[in-house]
Amino acid sequence: MYMRTGEHRVEIRENARGGEGQIAFHHLVEKELLAPHSRLLCKTVLQPGNSMGYHKHEGEGEFFYILSGVAKITEDGKEVLLYPGDTLFTPSGGSHGVEVAGDEALEYIAIVLSAL
Repeated sequence: MYMRTGEHRVEIRENARGGEGQIAFHHLVEKELLAPHSRLLCKTVLQPGNSMGYHKHEGEGEFFYILSGVAKITEDGKEVLLYPGDTLFTPSGGSHGVEVAGDEALEYIAIVLSAL
C-alpha cells in the first residue's frame, strides 16, 4: 500500500489538549491499519504561535522526530529546544507539551504506542 503526497487525511484540531491555535495532523497510516499496539502515526504541523497543551500519557508512550522548525518541549516540568533530526520519547506516566519556538512552522513525525 502506498499513498502519494496530498492523499493523506488531514485532521485539524483546535486548542489541542488545551494548547493555542490549530494543529494539523497528516495521518500517514490510518489507525485501523496500524499494529494492535499503535494508535497514531502522523506528520504534525504547528504554525508559529500554536501549541499542544501539556498533558500526561497513561498506558501509552509517544515518540517525536523533528522534521523542520524548532520545538519548545516541556517534559515533566523541564523545558528543552529540539531541532530537525532530534527525537523525543515520552513514556507512559510521563507528561509533555509542545510549542513552536521561532518564526518557522514546526513539523514532526509523531508515533503513539501502547505500553506493553
